[in-house]
Amino acid sequence: MSIVDCAGDAARTISNSKVFWQHLMTLIAGGLAWASVATGPAAAGRSSGGQGIGTMTPTNTSTGTATIAASGLTIDGSLGSSVSPRTTGGGVIVNGTVLAANVANDVGGSIVNNGTLNDTLDNSGTVTNNGIFVGTANNTGPAAVITNSGTWTGNLLSNTGGATVNNFGTWNGDANNASVVVNSGIWNTVATGFMNSGTLTTTGTLNTTAGGLTNTGTVNAQGLISGNIVNIGPGIFTVTGQLSGGGGSFSNANGALLNVGANTFNNIGTLTNSTTGTIDIAGGTIGALMTVNAGATNAAGLSTVNGALNNSGLINLQNNVAGDRFAVGGNFTGLPGSRIALDFNSRTGAADQIVIGGSATGSTVLTVAGLAPGNPFTIGPNLVVVRGPASPNAFAFGNAQNFGTLSTVLLPQVNATGVNFVVGTIASSAGLSGTVAKSAAQTLGVVSNEVVLNRMSDRVLELRDVIRRNSSQSTGVPATAYAQEFAANDPVSPYVKDEATRAAPVSLGSPKPAAWIRGYGDYEQHDGFASTAFAGANFTSNLGYRQGTGGVMGGIDAVWSGLTTANDGLVLGLLSGYINSRVELRDSPTTQVFSGPSVGAYGTYLTGNWFFDLLFKVDLLSLDINIPGISQSANLTNYNVATNIGYKFDLTKNYYIEPTAGLEYVRTNFDQATALTATTVALNDGQALLARAGARIGTEWVTGNVRVEPSLLGLIYGFPEATNNALFANAASISMPSDVGRARGELQGSVNAFDLQTGLSTFARVNTRFGEGLWSVGGQAGVRYQW
Repeated sequence: MSIVDCAGDAARTISNSKVFWQHLMTLIAGGLAWASVATGPAAAGRSSGGQGIGTMTPTNTSTGTATIAASGLTIDGSLGSSVSPRTTGGGVIVNGTVLAANVANDVGGSIVNNGTLNDTLDNSGTVTNNGIFVGTANNTGPAAVITNSGTWTGNLLSNTGGATVNNFGTWNGDANNASVVVNSGIWNTVATGFMNSGTLTTTGTLNTTAGGLTNTGTVNAQGLISGNIVNIGPGIFTVTGQLSGGGGSFSNANGALLNVGANTFNNIGTLTNSTTGTIDIAGGTIGALMTVNAGATNAAGLSTVNGALNNSGLINLQNNVAGDRFAVGGNFTGLPGSRIALDFNSRTGAADQIVIGGSATGSTVLTVAGLAPGNPFTIGPNLVVVRGPASPNAFAFGNAQNFGTLSTVLLPQVNATGVNFVVGTIASSAGLSGTVAKSAAQTLGVVSNEVVLNRMSDRVLELRDVIRRNSSQSTGVPATAYAQEFAANDPVSPYVKDEATRAAPVSLGSPKPAAWIRGYGDYEQHDGFASTAFAGANFTSNLGYRQGTGGVMGGIDAVWSGLTTANDGLVLGLLSGYINSRVELRDSPTTQVFSGPSVGAYGTYLTGNWFFDLLFKVDLLSLDINIPGISQSANLTNYNVATNIGYKFDLTKNYYIEPTAGLEYVRTNFDQATALTATTVALNDGQALLARAGARIGTEWVTGNVRVEPSLLGLIYGFPEATNNALFANAASISMPSDVGRARGELQGSVNAFDLQTGLSTFARVNTRFGEGLWSVGGQAGVRYQW
């Protein structure tokens, strides 16, 4: 064995043929010389100065471990493959030729490869490859840095714990990154692809055709990424400049984010955004042959998606700024669940816009924030522009587009280049509720008229009683119908009445006054629809409503009998009351409240079995209309005139049938007419004429001192005439609902109980109205006193 100790220019050699290297070198801090152990015919080593830099040129194969500590080693010869250099502390390896070894670089160590370095690397220090590295690498720890400016062939098995890999050259191998990788050169995967759970920044070429790129961490990318990319939540993939997808697909999985921003991501085969995935684009471009969006795509500025777009998720342009544009280069298909959210500025007229270069099919719901119309029946900006053909229902408003009295609608406008879907403003159900107010006012007029007409029917019965009693007294025949001792004789038998009539002389009796009061209530459901044509489209508004009415009515009247004959008489009276009614629209959160007093006069003339009724009544009402965001008040007057004629046929056993017919006229005048605007409901005067005919069937009997008279009245009625069933607003004509020509029916069940001794009586009635588009139920009850 020979040992060569190099100190300056002197050399000593010790030889041993069995060991090539026992110790490659041992460096002692403070300027010690290199120590080398070798065998063979010749070897030389050199150190210079206090740095201890030596040069060794071994010529044969040996085994062992070389440990470099505190300084460095420059290798410009060829070492055996079984030698494993290791750095510790501040050790440095600089390789300038071929090193076939497993290299371990500890914290604080440094390896610089300017030649060829083969086999595996375990690194927690600094590695710089300027030459050729062939082998796998594990990079671990916050101080671990691998910088490749040459050619690296081998997999990055792990990159963890804050370690960094910088690739400026060419790296051929798969990667598993859980820390930081910066690629500004060329990285080619070979089998399983690039797995990133840390931070990957690539500005060069990342060729992942073999195995693809799978990200669950953060990717910042520009340049070229070829191969399929899978971004899995919570992964964030951010495009930082011009990026090409190399023709591969991009899958943005649930919980993941693709952030394109104002940049361009081109050359994608198919881009798929899953249900809970997110794509952010703010003035940038996504160039994909096909984009399938099932999640959320947030767009701002002038953003573009080239190619076709199938949407079953949300395309969101709402950012409180109107004027964003989202362009689709190819065909757009709205799949189930497809939604687009837009902003609209009613003050400036600006709106977000969707521009589609191809066709538009399927069905997509548009929701618009801040959309508020200005004037009825006007056309606003384009929300969707389709360059190709579009199905009629490709787009529709989805959120409630009612703004008080007006509504916004989406109108398709066909032109030479395609179809534009524009914002149109029409009247809402609330805005058209003026016709409901007029109809409801007339209804409460008719309902309160019925109270008086029923009182007049009662008074006819009382008047007949007076006539019969007078007739009986004038002929000397006891008034057996009203005297308890003669109650056994039927006072209303045809024989007694005929005899009294023939014998009674003409004599004007003293007036018999009476006072009465009744409470009443009514509930009505009323159907009705308004229709209009605007901008080539037809629109229908539901003006159905529910109305509840209640009130009290009272009056005084007097009866005169024997005016011209013994069997005629007259009733004259005055009335007053108070009424309250509430109306609720079915398709709009709109209410109308009416309240106010009623005054009037009435009269009935009876001759024989004939009777004639006449009523005049005035309702002095206030109206409060409440619409979300709008409150409107008005005063109105109902002028009511009603007349009835009837004849009573006496039947056997105290039964009778009384055919009747009549007319009822109601005119409603508002104190001030109003037009349809964005803040007011149109209120216009109107009138209606009601005609009715039917018959009452009843009977009467006396029990003790009380005469009981139940009856049932059946009527058919309708409106032969009504005005103001059309509304004009901004040159548009709206056909309003009308009851003209609709046949209706009414049933009334009544009972009177009259105390023959005290003059006190009670009354109760229930009724229902029904027919096409109408159903109601109501009732009355009251008392009267006759002196």
